[in-house]
Amino acid sequence: MLCPVPSPKNLQEEYLAKHDKETTSFFQSLTAQSFHSEAAEALRTRLLKYQEKLFTFIHYDGVPWNNNNAEHAIKQFAYYREHTTGMLRETGLRDYLVLLSICQTCRYKGVSFLHFLLSKARDIDMFCERKHRKRPSSALELYPKGFTHWHLDSVHKKRLMHHTGEV
Repeated sequence: MLCPVPSPKNLQEEYLAKHDKETTSFFQSLTAQSFHSEAAEALRTRLLKYQEKLFTFIHYDGVPWNNNNAEHAIKQFAYYREHTTGMLRETGLRDYLVLLSICQTCRYKGVSFLHFLLSKARDIDMFCERKHRKRPSSALELYPKGFTHWHLDSVHKKRLMHHTGEV
């Protein structure tokens, strides 16, 4: 389970700040130009309208340069909607969206969604900070008593052989 570790020198300072002058220059030249085509002029107008929002990632760490995260979250909801056609109710949908939001946040922060839920924590960032301390085992058992997951079979067999003296 990984939690983000702040780097001594952040991405914005080290790599992206140098592009601020270039984006400012681009928008200044765009302001001075006019285009003959209606489509080009519409694009110019739109770029100028949103110029403060388009390159936010240059000024702030943690702001993605693309919208892949949002698109991925929307895909998850679309899959859910496909499989529950006609069964959606407002309360169930609201609960699903809350859980989806928590799940996606856990994924982006490299945290186990299941472990976060089992911890009963209410803040993912606080959960990440607590992860460095040993947490008490959950009262909820994930496997029945005596069950050994297949990928632990060889470890379990070695322990048994060691304890019984069959080496």
